[in-house]
Amino acid sequence: ERFKVLRSNSSIGKYVFDCLHISKDYLITGGRDKKICIFDIKNIKIGPINSFKLNELLKMHSYQKYVGIASLDNKCLLIGTYGGEIYELSIKEPKISDTTRFSIVKTLLHSHYCAAKLGSNEIWGLDFNPTDNDIFYTCGDDATLDHGALVKEKDLIYRTNLDVNLNEIKPDDFGEYIDSVKGRSIAISPDGLNILVGFKDGTLRCFDKENK
Repeated sequence: ERFKVLRSNSSIGKYVFDCLHISKDYLITGGRDKKICIFDIKNIKIGPINSFKLNELLKMHSYQKYVGIASLDNKCLLIGTYGGEIYELSIKEPKISDTTRFSIVKTLLHSHYCAAKLGSNEIWGLDFNPTDNDIFYTCGDDATLDHGALVKEKDLIYRTNLDVNLNEIKPDDFGEYIDSVKGRSIAISPDGLNILVGFKDGTLRCFDKENK
């Protein structure tokens, strides 16, 4: 038999196989159901030996968690999403089985995905800290200010959708944020202590190093 056929789950349909990855021992599939399935490469027909949903592992506000790409070695599982994030998952057991549990080690890449159709998902603002060129900040339509680092692998995400009373400004029923929380540009003060963010509605807000 030259080919083995994996059939889509009818509840998921055509979106079940948006990514495939083959390693020495395993086949990994992922898709828009946010589910990752791991098969024994020598016995695919019995079905996945392990499966889990990426969004159940993540303890942060919602991004686009459709699984677009995956890669596995003997130490970690890398998952890339349609929202532009790359997550590193730890593998604590030498051999994957139905009892294997994965955990998020770190976010290797954070994007500025916005679920709304009118929103733009690219990074709009970017600037480095003048006192430490390893540190940079980005912003976008997703109402976040991202504090990252090139070498130290620091990735902190702060919300910009807070009003003057620190109450959360929520998106509408279509996932669209108001223009006053959509970051468009960033400038860091010469001393590196303050971050100035320009928003789509023309307003400016100044955040300190603790992003308040």
